[in-house]
Amino acid sequence: METTVIHNDDSISTRLFAKWISDRYTFSLDKFTKIQEDVVNVIIEDKKYKKVLKLSGRYKNYLIINDDAMIVITQSSVDDEDEEVSTYFEVFAKDIDLFDKYYNEIIDLDKNMNKDKILVEYHSFSITHTGIVDNVEYLNKNLFLNVNSDVYDPYLDVDLLFDTFLKSKSPILQLTGKPGIGKSKLVTLFIKHLLSKPEYLQDGKNLKIARPATSEVLAEEDFWVRLRRGKFQALILDDIDYILQERNKQIMSNEDKIHNDIVNKMLTFTDGLVHQHVKILITTNMTYKKVDRALSRDFRMFDSLELRALRYEEALEIWGKRFQLNEKDFEKLFVKDEDVTPARLATEAEKFTKTEDSIEIKAPYCKEEAISKLSDIRKEGTGRVGFGL
Repeated sequence: METTVIHNDDSISTRLFAKWISDRYTFSLDKFTKIQEDVVNVIIEDKKYKKVLKLSGRYKNYLIINDDAMIVITQSSVDDEDEEVSTYFEVFAKDIDLFDKYYNEIIDLDKNMNKDKILVEYHSFSITHTGIVDNVEYLNKNLFLNVNSDVYDPYLDVDLLFDTFLKSKSPILQLTGKPGIGKSKLVTLFIKHLLSKPEYLQDGKNLKIARPATSEVLAEEDFWVRLRRGKFQALILDDIDYILQERNKQIMSNEDKIHNDIVNKMLTFTDGLVHQHVKILITTNMTYKKVDRALSRDFRMFDSLELRALRYEEALEIWGKRFQLNEKDFEKLFVKDEDVTPARLATEAEKFTKTEDSIEIKAPYCKEEAISKLSDIRKEGTGRVGFGL
């Protein structure tokens, strides 16, 4: 559609044009509504509009017209330094019904575009000689949507867990268990759960997640200040072991001092007297019995969950339902009455290509089967997978 530029001034032609608008479109609610800038391009390309008038000036200010309505697009500066702007629209129409129609169409368009643009704003904090450094990575929400919770279904209602945790005033959820048991995956499912809740998205778009790149970051007061002020929804402490242990009564090394500083600052941040909206998820291979008792008090720790491996029958069911693989192949790989870690189940399933006969593609790069010793290594470690104390 052709766009005509008109001058945004107090000339006679401009005033006559304003009078023409008020005579033609008699209904408006003086309602300016914020939308994404990308929505404007969609409106301009919509064939139901006959004319696009662009007001001269620095920002994108448009009048988009047809016989029934006029859409006014305006922009205003949010931050002069970053040249950030906000975009708004207003509807002028011939009557209230046409006003509602055009207004709601644009709102729906904005919502649909918002859904496709939701991002996880992932902040990784590190420490340098100049202090705390915040490195930001943006991850598309689609990376989280296909994560499956079926490995927890036999013993955990994941959605109910997260809903209850979010409603709780206690900010800490601890996940314990041996490697490969699914602790990090459950954290990913928590992020997926948050993405489904609009109230946890900043401006309806971004989900802010924080994670320290090194444990030393947690000993810095500036990190906890940033966490409190930054509108983060979750702090992920993955594979955190020694820092959760009881504080050292005697400081024998710099490591002891850092450990005590971390626990003390976490205790202050999670003090029950000041309710924090930031949820803290901790994963650890360490037994829950060694965790500093102060962290487990009421209004600090919501729960400490010891995740377990899958029973033979539970793993077999997932093998068939999710991976669509043959039971006979499963029986070749796993010993009856043996527990199966979710990580191993997924790894073995990836080695198969589903065909009519369920042909196994096991280490196809090996011309002699005996070269690959991975199965032998795993056989030596068979037995019940539990949590060692």
